[in-house]
Amino acid sequence: MKTNNDNKCDIPAGSIEATLPPLSDFVEQLAEDLCQIIRDEVVQKGFICPTFDVDPQKNRHALIAAYCGMLGRRVSQSNRRVHLSPSLSVPDEVAEGFNLLVRKFENGEDVNPHLNKFSAKLDKNDQLLYDWGINHFHLGTTLDHSGFIQRTGPIVYAIVKENDVYIITVSEHGHWADKDLLEIVDANWPELIATWKIDGEWEVDFSSDDIGKLRKGGICCGIKLANGNSYISPGGGINCAGGSVLAVLEANKMYHRFKNLYKIIKGKIYLDPNDAYFKNFGSQINIRLKRQDKDLYLYIDQLKWELRWLKFHNL
Repeated sequence: MKTNNDNKCDIPAGSIEATLPPLSDFVEQLAEDLCQIIRDEVVQKGFICPTFDVDPQKNRHALIAAYCGMLGRRVSQSNRRVHLSPSLSVPDEVAEGFNLLVRKFENGEDVNPHLNKFSAKLDKNDQLLYDWGINHFHLGTTLDHSGFIQRTGPIVYAIVKENDVYIITVSEHGHWADKDLLEIVDANWPELIATWKIDGEWEVDFSSDDIGKLRKGGICCGIKLANGNSYISPGGGINCAGGSVLAVLEANKMYHRFKNLYKIIKGKIYLDPNDAYFKNFGSQINIRLKRQDKDLYLYIDQLKWELRWLKFHNL
């Protein structure tokens, strides 16, 4: 086999241009390979994906988007600077758990056990995170039988970045649409949500209750704060199914990568008609996708050819 890098002189005489399957078949094969890689990763980590176990080939795009959404809910291990809101008050009942969480952030330890248990389910969503970019963490001090930190009433609401975490408040569980969360962010760290600020004021002043009801219907809305500053979905937004808009966009990007790969490869690979492969399979090649450690490799069935392509983001 010979790869043509637009230098016709490099192609041995008598070589035959390899043919690819139709574009739709090419894309779906790579998508299915990626879905199998995702399923293996989810099972290996002990997470749950019931919706996608029933008919894993029914909607590959949905599975890829769900995985991207799950990645968005997980928190990578990294030493982070902890920033506290000036108005922060920590109830005595969760003070020990709060200090434990802060130490874990500062020391780069795993804080994912402090997340909602839905974070371990591929087919679940976190609309507070998807809409406003705000995580919530439980403040227990011991793990329960599921491997998560013991649930608490008061929880931490925070925005997590690569090297920093901004703790907004410690408040009761369930304040998923409370505008006060954004009020605190706007007052103390407006740069965190500046990209999502609206030029001017949002005309409709939705209440926290209104926002919660709209979210249940899969509707994003503009948020007008007390000082008139207005924002729309600092977390990227939710779609009509309640999932992450950003995760769907990431899944779309993968499909576009598959299509672009087809255009790049087509007409660039040549086969020797005297080789065993050509004699057994003819000129058609089948590009596949596999994982090696943290990388995705392209390879061709029945041929000793592979190429490192993309990074794989594991859970």
